[in-house]
Amino acid sequence: MAWIFHFTHNARNPNEKRAGVLTAEEINMAESFSGENANKIRHLGVYYGEDGLLRLKTKISNREDTESFRFPIILPAHHHVVEALILKEHNESCHTVVQEVLSRLREKYWILRGRRTMKPAGPCQVPCV
Repeated sequence: MAWIFHFTHNARNPNEKRAGVLTAEEINMAESFSGENANKIRHLGVYYGEDGLLRLKTKISNREDTESFRFPIILPAHHHVVEALILKEHNESCHTVVQEVLSRLREKYWILRGRRTMKPAGPCQVPCV
């Protein structure tokens, strides 16, 4: 999560880009982010993957499939990166319905409260036909 904060800072501040290792501020933000969502994910089978990301142990973990499908990355419900990811997937899937977009996203990610995150205004900025 700290690398996401690192990337976000660089994207928002092109004149003040950070290079190299993570800063203490980014690490602290990532730790507090994990603390905020601890209650939401306590009942899920969660672990830190080898890449340092929070992953979900699913019922199909013994299946022969990709690592990201068997152990999806956990993402927060309301975050601008997650919203951009949802919109991108919605557009790439030819503006399909919420269930289809969520199904495609769950091949790699587990968005906390995924259906509620997508439903309020719908993922489209322009009304779908």
